[in-house]
Amino acid sequence: MRKQFPALAYFTECYLHQDFDLLFGGFPGVLAAYLDQETSEEQKQLIQDIEDILTSDMSEVELEHLFFEKFDCNYDYLQHFTDSRAWLSSILEQIKP
Repeated sequence: MRKQFPALAYFTECYLHQDFDLLFGGFPGVLAAYLDQETSEEQKQLIQDIEDILTSDMSEVELEHLFFEKFDCNYDYLQHFTDSRAWLSSILEQIKP
């Protein structure tokens, strides 16, 4: 799945690792750091990866497995969002120009 969604894998593994809350002060800080540090090309690829997942037929169980197992995401977005698609939609709203 890393090859299918490389920018999303990069985002979760580099920004949502086990110390993300210490480094960025929480998820809003993650997005701010990402937008500040990554190139516009990388951001465009993340937008594309998210849009591809949002239009895919992946189930919620598959999405949670993708993020928590395959991409090693340490942010438990399910505490703040109803499901994976709601979380991804929220990211998209904040990073899409």
